[in-house]
Amino acid sequence: MPFRAAVLGTLLALGACAPSPPVDTAQMPPISGLADPANAIQYSAWAFASPTRTQGDPISAARAVAAMDFAAGAINTTPSFQYASPIINDEMLQARQAVRRALGIAPNARSQVVVTSMIGVSLALAHGDRAAALTNLSAPIYTLGPEQTLALLTNMPFIHTANVATIEAEGSLNGTFCMLGCGGNSRL
Repeated sequence: MPFRAAVLGTLLALGACAPSPPVDTAQMPPISGLADPANAIQYSAWAFASPTRTQGDPISAARAVAAMDFAAGAINTTPSFQYASPIINDEMLQARQAVRRALGIAPNARSQVVVTSMIGVSLALAHGDRAAALTNLSAPIYTLGPEQTLALLTNMPFIHTANVATIEAEGSLNGTFCMLGCGGNSRL
């Protein structure tokens, strides 16, 4: 039995050393005002702090979803964030999935599709074009349909994982919070 345990332990250790797949990262459209990952982190931390921040405001909610999705990838792939805590990096990816679950966005959706469509929703609504917003929410990645997804954006639920991850990422960004692995002169 000890031999089996040793072999199993060795195989598990080798599996743990396998390279992880690259993190799916989008490009944020400059028109969003959130193309800098630090701005995206700060905006999503503000929005996910309390449902009252975006209640009745699907424009801000859609921007927050785009910011969260973008920031989760950017914090893991942008060289200026190379000293970011791996714990915060993982929390941001978990938060991305939690936000997607809450809004009925397919978990395997490409980040670029999520970001582009959510920014499209926010811009359409800002211009009073509800039909265009619903068109953006008609993409196959939205499993609940456009009307229900827009209703969720209008009254976005509290998403604890997104709240914690974005607050920790923002705290790391401004130097008020640092978990394992943070560097002294890094942005995170």
